[in-house]
Amino acid sequence: MALIFMDGFEGGDLSLWDLSYGVAIIAAPSGMDGSYVCDLKTTSGGHVSKRFTAKSEIYMAFKYKFAAVTEPSYQQPIVTFVKGGNKLASLMRSSGTPHTLNAALGLGGTSLATSTTAPALNSIYDIEIHYKPHDTEGIFQVKINGTLEIDFTGDTTAADSTVDGVYFGQFPGIGFLGQIGNLDNVFIDDANWIGRYLIQRLVLVDEGTYSGYSGAYTAADEVPASDTDALETNEADILSTFPTGDLTGSIETVKAVQVQARTESEGPVTPKNIKLVLKSGNTVSLSGGKPVPYGGDPHSVAHIWETDPNDSGAWNPDKANNLEIGAQSAS
Repeated sequence: MALIFMDGFEGGDLSLWDLSYGVAIIAAPSGMDGSYVCDLKTTSGGHVSKRFTAKSEIYMAFKYKFAAVTEPSYQQPIVTFVKGGNKLASLMRSSGTPHTLNAALGLGGTSLATSTTAPALNSIYDIEIHYKPHDTEGIFQVKINGTLEIDFTGDTTAADSTVDGVYFGQFPGIGFLGQIGNLDNVFIDDANWIGRYLIQRLVLVDEGTYSGYSGAYTAADEVPASDTDALETNEADILSTFPTGDLTGSIETVKAVQVQARTESEGPVTPKNIKLVLKSGNTVSLSGGKPVPYGGDPHSVAHIWETDPNDSGAWNPDKANNLEIGAQSAS
């Protein structure tokens, strides 16, 4: 039971998401964290989606800036929960005045409960959701800036008793429902409320303890990633690690560390997989093998460490500032 996805769009792209349409990565507006956010309001039907192993319930957190509305008479979908092709439930910005948040069955179907707060346009909110699809014991809870404002129990599903994906923004094929907003700092967990966190990007700054891949660290320190400049190997079990820059600002706690890499193969030979690597103290921890694409577009892979593998304890800023990250090739 753990954190299963996180993205603050600080890689400068949408490569950790499974689908995207009609959206864009833009410079973070004032008040949002980091350098980039996802703009969900560029095109009718614009969305990003993430799939995961089916869960009986999930917890989510994200930062959201509500943008100007071109069709105020329509409900605006913020996030839709799905199982396969079935739309289970959704969180909408209501069409009525004031424009509260509305927990609904399906995509904007039967209303389950509404928030007290009516989020203002061009204002930024931390939103958390606990969603459990069930026809009698379901849960749909929503926190706005840390305050529980929707607390519904009962029938929370239009189609299934597990959830395996989320869509932010419009839903494919549904039609134009008005403009949406800016999305940042998305977390998905299968066990616990997440709280209000930000995501910081740390990039490679020097050569590290292990240097099996050919090429200097400067071949892998671009943001967004370059597909013409890379570290390379033609052999399995080759390992490279690199120190990163330090966290900035006043950081009290660190929830998790995620290592992310963009990868591709130049031929149909081994190695066919990559393992992401985190070195903490004298401990080198590897993710499971992740397929390296061949004959298509490069893609990003990621792995989350919620605890420090060196001592099995919680992360803190000092630990995060002294890590090395990297990759190992695998057959």
